[in-house]
Amino acid sequence: MVSCSSSSKKAKLAKAAEAQIQNLESTNIKTGPFAPQKFLAAKQLTSNGENAEAYFSADSKRILYHSKKRTEHPQTQIYELNLATMRERRITFHDGEDANAVYTSDPNYIIYSSTTDEIKEEREAISSVMKTYAPNLLKKHPQVNGLDFRPFEIYLSKIDGSQITRLTKSPGYDAEASVNAKSTKIVFVSARNGSTNLYLMPFSLSEWTKKNDADPRPIRLTNDNSYNSNPIFVPQTDQILWIKYSPDLKTSQIMLGDSMAKNPRPLTSKPSMNWSPFFNPLGKEFVFSSNRGDGVHFNLYTLDITNQCLKRLTDSPDDEILPAFSPDAKKLLFTSNRSGKNQIYIVDYISPHACLDELP
Repeated sequence: MVSCSSSSKKAKLAKAAEAQIQNLESTNIKTGPFAPQKFLAAKQLTSNGENAEAYFSADSKRILYHSKKRTEHPQTQIYELNLATMRERRITFHDGEDANAVYTSDPNYIIYSSTTDEIKEEREAISSVMKTYAPNLLKKHPQVNGLDFRPFEIYLSKIDGSQITRLTKSPGYDAEASVNAKSTKIVFVSARNGSTNLYLMPFSLSEWTKKNDADPRPIRLTNDNSYNSNPIFVPQTDQILWIKYSPDLKTSQIMLGDSMAKNPRPLTSKPSMNWSPFFNPLGKEFVFSSNRGDGVHFNLYTLDITNQCLKRLTDSPDDEILPAFSPDAKKLLFTSNRSGKNQIYIVDYISPHACLDELP
């Protein structure tokens, strides 16, 4: 005979097990080498116009992103969204294109790229750069990183868009700036010497806010004819992670170099487009977007640089791109066209349990 207390205990255990199973099912987590999360139920943060490339503030309460095709403006402009109130505000009001906005270590200042000045300057030089670079890039692969070689320059401003300081002044493309954790240096991409390479320049917020013009002393880090793109600093180490494209721009690999981008080694190798890496602030992994699944659609993956453990986060028939961790690594932002046009989404980050059985 089974006692009442024993029956009651078994019933409680069964109920707890059932609840755990329902919880796993509700978050769409599966066991095995591929463990997709609840990305289809990710919260959509934007809807007005087309929005992309979002990054968290240091306190994870706000995000910066660029937006275009709005009633107020067709060109890309920088916006900030308060995640608590879901109220956004427009930061830039330029006649040119604005993109690549990131926070500095001081929450009152941001860095971004813009064509607003150079479209009015040195028209012959700009025309030459456009004829040389943009047509080939757009023809061969229009979605390399959402940008062509338009005449961008890099700027610093207050978070309300005031007190603008121009950080670069070189005909052609200067963009994709990344600031290290201490805001002491900036790595960026420039086409100033005939090909897109990585450049480094010192950065001091207290000094730059006193200046009215660009620093002419960036250091060239890479020196080849490849298309180098998307540089970011690795937290704590100041190593540099970036993208290196094949000559035909049909594939790209993620590279890791030291603080001067020297001794580079590829972290990915599969012939596919591997791009938009973003390092986990608390770990040894980075998240990136790749079309390695079917050669067409982009999905999100993570790669641990210590053991080469590759994990797949999404399995979408749409494009999931431009991921970014929150500073505590509990949330993940990404851009997706699942609604028919690019919008920004947010989801809780839970790493899949197992590695994929394939080389990165």
